[in-house]
Amino acid sequence: MSDTVIDGIVIDANVLATIFVGIISTAAVLIIGIYSNSLLKKQFESNEKQHREQLSLSKAQQQVEFLLQAFRILDTEQHRNSRTRVYASYFDYLDTGELKSFKGSADVQTLRADFDLIGKLVESESIEKEGFLEEYGSLAYRCWKCLEADINDERDSRNFKPFMTYFQWLANEAFQYWKDKGEDLSMTKLYNPYDPTRRVDFQQK
Repeated sequence: MSDTVIDGIVIDANVLATIFVGIISTAAVLIIGIYSNSLLKKQFESNEKQHREQLSLSKAQQQVEFLLQAFRILDTEQHRNSRTRVYASYFDYLDTGELKSFKGSADVQTLRADFDLIGKLVESESIEKEGFLEEYGSLAYRCWKCLEADINDERDSRNFKPFMTYFQWLANEAFQYWKDKGEDLSMTKLYNPYDPTRRVDFQQK
């Protein structure tokens, strides 16, 4: 390989070849590096997308599972019997104006505790909201209206206004959900479980 003369300077051909090869190698490394970074970025974005989808799927599955658990709780014979006795106590309250039939009642404690917990889970999106309100929203509203006076009395006696906050929130959400569908839950009828000839709606005091 002959030498090369540049601006009067003799450059050894082997040196020139080495420089040229070095330039090519450096360029190749840079190209490969850029390509590798691009691949890594795409892989990272793909992994992140898959992770988000898995989290979303996991949350949806959790919401459905908690929703089914809420359905199972509210559909037990014990819960149905508790609701029956609470409805009867509500009619006693309407007749007498006194809350004594609610006081110390295990049925009252069961209903308000269950609905307050369910309300908290719905509010925190652990239970799928629309599914619950569609199936049991009217029931939550009805139970709240039956117990509202007693719960407000408990708030005063305990000097704790947040008592059963999530139960109340759940009832309000149920009312609004059905109002948006053209239904006024305050006009739905509640029958006295021990005297079906008696019925009231929740617009009455």
